[in-house]
Amino acid sequence: MIKVTVSSKEFQTFISSILNVDRSGVTLKLFQEHIEALVLSEDNSSIILYTKLNILEQSGIEDEKEIHLKDLTKFQRLLDMNDNETFTFTIKDNHVYFENDKVKGAKFMLADRPSRVINARVNVQWFNSFEKTSRMKITKPIVKQIIQCSSFTSDDANKVYIYQDGDKVVAEINDRTKNNLDTMSLFVGELESGSMEGKVIINVGTLSRLFLSDEMTLETSHIGQGVSQTEIVFLSFTNENVSVRYLLNTLRS
Repeated sequence: MIKVTVSSKEFQTFISSILNVDRSGVTLKLFQEHIEALVLSEDNSSIILYTKLNILEQSGIEDEKEIHLKDLTKFQRLLDMNDNETFTFTIKDNHVYFENDKVKGAKFMLADRPSRVINARVNVQWFNSFEKTSRMKITKPIVKQIIQCSSFTSDDANKVYIYQDGDKVVAEINDRTKNNLDTMSLFVGELESGSMEGKVIINVGTLSRLFLSDEMTLETSHIGQGVSQTEIVFLSFTNENVSVRYLLNTLRS
């Protein structure tokens, strides 16, 4: 039997970040000190999420333990029934159990296998191996403003071009493959280190699926080699007990 206690608030952040990317089920890896998940969006490419939640107290976890959840929203429903600052659940015989002052007893069944098969190359070590080429802070209101400004532009202007302009960074809502569009460009911050080599292109809809913190770190890196190399974006935040990191694959044009 495994018993785990985590922060209620930060467990909610952990769960919400996963559900915003994929609601089809998730595999959680339990370690003695933390829980982690690596999640891909439905298209297997536009968003890759790595999220990590510290365990406050546990018993029964000696080595890495994988659990496959068919419906992560069941944890959300249990959290709604929990007024405490911490949340404790038990795993036994392929079931998750929960009880507190309100709930005499609740349980739900785990799946026998992952809901999706992820390429073995896409793992936590790979996710954390990228060398960053630039870094800056970006706030939640700014990201929301970028999303909201898409309503000002033409319906076909559904891309965000992020690029360096002097010491500032610009987000341009546009689609440069099309003509005669209404567009908008915003200053979103200043680089703290490094430089952006080109224009990182992200779909506006991708940004709307991210769980945002008040302040986040935006970093760029490269993926691929030679002519197939492209610039990518990492958007992340870390609180006392939870870390949420997105890799946003970029569009070609």
